[in-house]
Amino acid sequence: MKRTLTMMLMVAMLTACNSDDILPKDRNKKYVPIELTRAQKEINGNVVKLAFNMLDYQVTPTTDKSLFLSPLSLSAALSMVANGADGATYDQMAALLGFEGKSVEEVNGYYDHIINALMRADRGVDFITANSVWVKPGFELLDSFENTVEDKFLAEVESVDMGSQKGIDRINKWCSANTNGKIPTILDKPDSALLLFLANALYFKGGWKMEFEKTETKDFHHANGTTSSKSSIVATRSMAYYADEKLKTVEIPYGNGAYVMDMILPHEDVTLEDAAAYLAEDGVWVKIINNFSSLEVDLQFPKFRIESDMVFNEMLQQMGMVDAFDSQAADFSKMAEGDLMISFVRQKTYIDVTEKGTEAAAVTGVGMEGSAGPPMDKYEFIADRPFFFLIRERSTGVILFVGLHA
Repeated sequence: MKRTLTMMLMVAMLTACNSDDILPKDRNKKYVPIELTRAQKEINGNVVKLAFNMLDYQVTPTTDKSLFLSPLSLSAALSMVANGADGATYDQMAALLGFEGKSVEEVNGYYDHIINALMRADRGVDFITANSVWVKPGFELLDSFENTVEDKFLAEVESVDMGSQKGIDRINKWCSANTNGKIPTILDKPDSALLLFLANALYFKGGWKMEFEKTETKDFHHANGTTSSKSSIVATRSMAYYADEKLKTVEIPYGNGAYVMDMILPHEDVTLEDAAAYLAEDGVWVKIINNFSSLEVDLQFPKFRIESDMVFNEMLQQMGMVDAFDSQAADFSKMAEGDLMISFVRQKTYIDVTEKGTEAAAVTGVGMEGSAGPPMDKYEFIADRPFFFLIRERSTGVILFVGLHA
């Protein structure tokens, strides 16, 4: 029988802006686009594509609940795991993540560069990242893998007994501290089979570039057919706007404009499933962001809070990452000695959107065991029914979060 190993990997990402505690906006710091090499642009484009593939998979004809995902968190988590994969297991992970034909060094270089660039993108927001590796006493990583997570992901390696409540509490305390308390736990209880736990936390705190002053109670028509009264943000202002035969989109900037939230409202005769599939088509999102116009928009959207807890096993396998979950086929020989396979990929997320800004967090865990111009006209974006939304860095287009308010 194959030796059993359980590993958890977590990547957390937080976009924060409390109504009573907003970072001052540094108007003197001009927005400077992030520069990427040709290889980094190719990887980045596929990280963006993964966001809409995830959304397309999750939105079905029966979807009637809100959801919130972090594609960058999932991508970074699986990219760390991929450093320990080999053979067909690595090839399938590379195909899903979009770095086919790229060396693992190029992929690691992309994540190292993009995370550091995101931290410097806007002085008006607070964006920090932390990495850690928790190892059960007596268990040893391969030197090559340990060196990679230390050198490329700047992870601190610490010994902790994950079979004890004290060890689990230590990890959860780190998780909570690095997500501003929004994801307080990632491990539910002690597990003596848990030998390795890798964690990456990202924290972002900032407010809208222009805060919204007016809120009104408006009806919101939910995907399940019910209607409720919601405290809603109401404004008329010049903003980036796009519309086509399927949907309309507005772009709302944070801080100095490096980060934005895009809200995507399908037309009333377009289903959520059809809209999600449309966004996942090659070239559609690029077309949208390249064709924004600066227009005077009557804007309305509800203040909202969403918390999600999802397991991505089925989604990832249907996207082609099959061998990593197969006890006979998985090859993680570059991570540690013995036979390893992924047992689950779990993501917890949180988002709170108010007139002041946005607070959001995501934790991804991978468990492994053996085995434009001046305004012309006035337009409307009245989000009084289900809509999609995302948070991205504007120059690269990298998507931090994507979700559905239903």
